[in-house]
Amino acid sequence: MLAVRTPSGEWQPIRAPGSSPASACGLATDGTNVYCAYTQDDASHIAVWDVFAPRFVESIPLPTVIDVHALVLDGEHVIVASTGSDEVVRVNLADGDCDILWRAGSAPKDTHHLSGLLMHEGRLLSTAFGPRLGRSWADAVDGYIYDLSSGVYLARGIYQPHSPASHEGSLYFCESPRGFIRSLYGAVQFVAGYARGLVFTGGDSYAAGCSVARRGDGVHAAGYSNPADPGARAGTCAVYFGSLSDYAFSRESLEHLGAEIYDILAIG
Repeated sequence: MLAVRTPSGEWQPIRAPGSSPASACGLATDGTNVYCAYTQDDASHIAVWDVFAPRFVESIPLPTVIDVHALVLDGEHVIVASTGSDEVVRVNLADGDCDILWRAGSAPKDTHHLSGLLMHEGRLLSTAFGPRLGRSWADAVDGYIYDLSSGVYLARGIYQPHSPASHEGSLYFCESPRGFIRSLYGAVQFVAGYARGLVFTGGDSYAAGCSVARRGDGVHAAGYSNPADPGARAGTCAVYFGSLSDYAFSRESLEHLGAEIYDILAIG
């Protein structure tokens, strides 16, 4: 489901015709339309909305992409994270042709769990959880931000990174289970749940997403587990509005719309 915050401050849900997407995982805009990556019945798609109309435009199938998790626009192409195959894939919107830009692991399967994409200062970046030490993604503690353009890791040792975002030449992201909105130099904001979804909205202001999570054992004892993990529910589903300049923030609950936020996009 896509929810739009109206000028009056209300959140208006927008759904595609028919059944709603099973899992929405990434937003991008070209200034007119909003593109939403989603999976349904184990197939990856991009839904396109004209949010100013508002109307649903089309759904674009991604037959070579497995478990799409993020997207960025690049001219006539859309670049997506094919998380189920550890690949970053470029898709031609005109004819659907695809080419693989990068594979994180040695085989086309989910071993690094790609979680986000960003065009930053003209360079394509990807976030990923990194390899698992055990059977659960809770044991993937060496997450990273990778610069596909240079082949350099910009940061490592991040716990389940999501939602990379640019602001005035600096890089920000969510360290999700710890509830942190972060830069490369430290935490900026703490949210009471699984931090995921980040966008700068003008000046030093930003909006950050917070999802209902789980309380787990071991590495999660001092934080929030991924919402898909077992355990007791913890945290809240909300959007935090804050500022880098004074560290003040406000919070708007979205629990009437759902339990999880994957991405946030500023439009208009």
